[in-house]
Amino acid sequence: MLSFRNVDADPVDDPATWPFDAKITAVERGDLDDYRRIKAACDRDPETRAAFLDACDVLGDDPGAALVRLWLEGLPREERAMLAARRMRAAVERSGLSRAQAASRLGTSTSRLSTYLSGKVVPRADLYESILAL
Repeated sequence: MLSFRNVDADPVDDPATWPFDAKITAVERGDLDDYRRIKAACDRDPETRAAFLDACDVLGDDPGAALVRLWLEGLPREERAMLAARRMRAAVERSGLSRAQAASRLGTSTSRLSTYLSGKVVPRADLYESILAL
């Protein structure tokens, strides 16, 4: 669940109302539900969209920033899937687990996890979140 520290904002509020530091945190640490809310807020207001794209610029190559940028810039689903795969690969690597260990923890096979990490198959949202939480 998204939380903000040292920022006068509540994650349940409309993302358009968040201060810039909260936008950065949401892009960096958000989950799919947060990204959907961000996308909806950006679709309603061009200034909010510009602020979130600025947050993505601040974060540079961060996988969350890349994913949000893709959603906001309207790139094809395949490219969004590849960025999600990149984020999942980074999460597995950070976990220190082997792919077999990660798959076992997630309740899936190593071969199925490999399809997710390659971008060939997109996992269910709950499994995606579990992979990122490894």
